[in-house]
This record gives sequence, structure tokens and C-alpha cells, in this order.
Amino acid sequence: MSELANPQEGVLAFGGASTQNELTVDSKIEDPSAVRLGAPAGSALGKISGDVLVLGSRQEKTLIILKSDSVRGGYYEFYCQRPNTNDDANMVRVMRLSLSGLELFVPIRQGQFALQLQDDGNFVVYDTSASPWRALWSWLTGKL
Repeated sequence: MSELANPQEGVLAFGGASTQNELTVDSKIEDPSAVRLGAPAGSALGKISGDVLVLGSRQEKTLIILKSDSVRGGYYEFYCQRPNTNDDANMVRVMRLSLSGLELFVPIRQGQFALQLQDDGNFVVYDTSASPWRALWSWLTGKL
């Protein structure tokens, strides 16, 4: 393990016998370790990214953005990149988590069925074995 810092309160290290590619933050006192991300008001508070390394470049595939506003307070947004793409334009928001609840921006799938909350507020159950998907039930209209 290569120690980056080792004050009395804790250790910041990289690597080691069983964790060759991990950054480790350990506390030496009765206070849990913490990683803090910060930014000026009005911007994202911090980001955690999952990247694929290709020929010395980084291709972001997953992203968690920590945000805050006057409506939601603190919240998280989760993004995933569309398959076979490598650009930021193909990062898609899939979920938002805040005190007001969990918002999903993708279908919920179970086998051949998917539940989807549409932009118009309608909640629809789809049969995904058909192409295109066939709506089976709608919150606004009931059985279809």
C-alpha cells in the first residue's frame, strides 16, 4: 500500500496486497472516515464517475452527481451511457433521489413486462415481448 497521508486521525492510501486499485480512507479515531466534495453555490456539489480507460483516455460510462437546490434540498442524479457510444451527449439520466422521493426515468422491467412513468404523468404497463412494446394497462384509462 502506498500511503498518501498518515496523520494521527487517519490514513489516505492507494493500492495494497488485496486492493491494488483502490483508494482507501481509514480513520484512527472514534469518528468515521469521510470524503467531502464541494463547489460554489449554484453548481453541482460533486461527481463520482465510472470510466473505461482506453489508450490513455477516459470514457465515462456511469455518473452520480450530487446536487442541491431550494426545492429539493440535497439530492442525487444517476446517469448511464447508451451502449456503443463514448460521448457526453449519450449520458442519460436514469434516476433522481431526493427527500421528495425516488424518480425513475427508465422503465422498470420484470421479465416480459415493463412499468413506465411517462412525461405526461401517465403510468403504463407494457408487454415487452412485442416490438414495439404493447401497452396493457394505463393509470389514466385502465385496461387497454
